[in-house]
Amino acid sequence: GTKLYTIGFLAKPHQYQIYLPTIQKMIDSFEILNSENTIKTISDKEINETNGFQVYNNSNYGISMNYPVGWEKIENDTTPRDYDIDVVEFNNPDCGPGYTVDFSIMIRLYTEDLIPQNVAEELEYVIDRGNLYSTDFNVIESNSNITLSGYPTYKIVWTEEITEGIIIKVMEIGTIIDGSVY
Repeated sequence: GTKLYTIGFLAKPHQYQIYLPTIQKMIDSFEILNSENTIKTISDKEINETNGFQVYNNSNYGISMNYPVGWEKIENDTTPRDYDIDVVEFNNPDCGPGYTVDFSIMIRLYTEDLIPQNVAEELEYVIDRGNLYSTDFNVIESNSNITLSGYPTYKIVWTEEITEGIIIKVMEIGTIIDGSVY
C-alpha cells in the first residue's frame, strides 16, 4: 500500500531552538535511495574529523541520513501496527529523560480509502488530527510548497500539551514519491 514517511522532531519549547540547527543538518542530509544511489559509506575518521555526524542507512526502507556522533540510535520493531511503523529514533543522551530531544522517522501505511492525493492534503489531515486529538494544539508554521531530497514536501510546526502542564514543540515533515508518500 501507499506509505507516508515522516520525519518528526519534538522537544520542550525552550530546547527546540537550541537543537534546531542540529536537527536541520539531519533533515538536510536525508536521502531517499533508489536504484541509482547506493547506501552511503564514510570512514570513522571522516565522520569525526569533518562534521561530528555519522551515517544511518536503512536499506529496507531506502533511506539514509546523518546523525550526531554520540546520539543514541534506536531501531524499533518494524512490524506494522494498525497504521504506523516507527523505523528509527535518535536521542541526545545528554538531555536526560522525558520529551527533551527526540527525532524519529515513522512510516504510516494507508489503506486505499485513506491515501492522500498530495502533500497539501496530508498537511490538512495532520492539522485536523492535531485539532481533534491534542490538547492546546497550536500551529506555528505550515507549508506544503517545500522539497526534501528533491521531492514535494509538507512541513508543520506546532505546540501541544501532552500532559497537564507539559508543553512540547513538534516539527513534522513528509513527502510523496511515485504515488507513495514518504
